[in-house]
Amino acid sequence: MIPLINALHDPDNEVRWEAALALGEIGDDRAVPSLVEGLKDIDRFVRYGASVALEKLNWVPETDTQHAYLHLGKQEWKQMVEIGDASVEPLAVALNDHDAEIREKAVRAMGAIGSDTAIPAVYRALRDSSDSVRWNAVKAAPKVGLSLSYLPRGLSLRPRLRKNPYVAAFLNFVLPGIGYFYIGRWWGIVIFQVDVYMTTLMFASGGEFSTYGINYPIYFLLAVHAWYMASKMPDL
Repeated sequence: MIPLINALHDPDNEVRWEAALALGEIGDDRAVPSLVEGLKDIDRFVRYGASVALEKLNWVPETDTQHAYLHLGKQEWKQMVEIGDASVEPLAVALNDHDAEIREKAVRAMGAIGSDTAIPAVYRALRDSSDSVRWNAVKAAPKVGLSLSYLPRGLSLRPRLRKNPYVAAFLNFVLPGIGYFYIGRWWGIVIFQVDVYMTTLMFASGGEFSTYGINYPIYFLLAVHAWYMASKMPDL
């Protein structure tokens, strides 16, 4: 059993999940403390495995917070809201989950609870990489008592997702059309294919000097255009 308990700290989430389930099947109460810690894992599958194992071991939570952690493992958001303030700590743990949907549901639950103890967690959710999580954090902010004046600062800390204009320009110069594709314009591939065809045709008929003498000015204009388009994209 000791190797399985040690496996609850393995870097691989699948190993941790399977170890938790296996400990539940063994049925040894000595695994309870480690499984209780497993309820705080950043991975939802590991938390679920720990909650299932603890139920098999007939573990009874001693506090409301432990009850909330058990509900978090099974993603029982309604029950967590009903518990109230004691659920804020487990919900804050859920904000570290790799799954954006879990993070979104966690911040929604915080808003439904409406406790000012959730202010730090909701503020942290404002800089989440998912726009849906950020939007739900904005809606939860007034419910938990977070002043709206803090929202711009919180949102400004989010990851910058806009494409780099200089990368778009470089790609369009060396591989015409790929710069457009880089910024999300599907027709960039069409331009790339046309360029390959026309360059091959011109090279065969006019030679290298005349081909690139004509193409380079066009490539430069395409590079400038890609830079301009990328620089105007919203920084979401």
